[in-house]
Amino acid sequence: LAPGNLYEVTLNDGRKYKATLTGSDQSTDVAVLKIDKSDCPYLTLANSDSVQVGQWVIAIGNPYQLNSTVTSGIVSAKGRTIDLLKGEYPLEYFIQTDAIFNEGNSGGALLNDDGELIGINTAIFTRSGKFEGYSFAIPSNIVRKMVRDIISYGKVQRAVLGVGIQDISDRLSKRIGEEVGSGVYINRVNPQSPAAEAGLQQGDIIVSINGTAVNTYPALQEQVALYQPGDMVNIRYKRNGKVHNAEIELMPLNTEPHKTVVRNDAPLQGIGLEVRYDEGHPESGIIVQNVIPAGSAARAGIKPGFLISEINGVKVTGIDQFIQQLS
Repeated sequence: LAPGNLYEVTLNDGRKYKATLTGSDQSTDVAVLKIDKSDCPYLTLANSDSVQVGQWVIAIGNPYQLNSTVTSGIVSAKGRTIDLLKGEYPLEYFIQTDAIFNEGNSGGALLNDDGELIGINTAIFTRSGKFEGYSFAIPSNIVRKMVRDIISYGKVQRAVLGVGIQDISDRLSKRIGEEVGSGVYINRVNPQSPAAEAGLQQGDIIVSINGTAVNTYPALQEQVALYQPGDMVNIRYKRNGKVHNAEIELMPLNTEPHKTVVRNDAPLQGIGLEVRYDEGHPESGIIVQNVIPAGSAARAGIKPGFLISEINGVKVTGIDQFIQQLS
């Protein structure tokens, strides 16, 4: 999508209108188009946090140019990530359903049995290129925030805590003595960030934001994404087995140009990794750029986007130091 392109919106009764692009967000695959017409019928946005696995849903789309095709199914899972979206901070927290999607369903509505919008259909997981039982929709709570920002500011206002985070894996669980899925592990706190000022430290485990439990990396991302830079949020976290609370003012995502270095030196190739380092970026660190499928890194579960903070307990702050420690 680009502001200079021409767009056309067709209503259900066949009337067509020229549309202009108000704005779009690559990290969530959401765009807002505007037509010159008032009193249009519209859908009510439901609270997608209240969606339950197993509940019935209805999907509407235009697959293969078949106008307003309706399929039904159930919610198979929530909070799915499928490495679909692009951008510096892709936000994936999809609702998974078995309602049939095919080419042309993207952008269509996913409804609950009250006719309320709980998501926007966006993707399928397939090896054949056709529907295989796995469909994904962007939750309405994310859509609501993205659309509100685009209409008000022309772009999404992204906020961050100022920390690096990761899921608690089996290996990490054994090292820190916390159960898998019990929260989100802080592997780095950015200096002079609101999180640092609030006293958060590397090794703390975030368990909730404003009373909403966050047990996984995508769940925390989704909760933070619902707020604006400057909003105050209550962070509940664990440190050495004790629960603490902190009030943190979310900081804006730095979008200033920064130097990016990508490396695949021989020691990295030996374990099947390509990494990058973003100078001056608020989430600076050794970031996994690419993983060779047959390499030992892939077998260990490392994926593109992972942030590497230490090797055998030694903190790494640059690629040269990372390679030295790896060697």
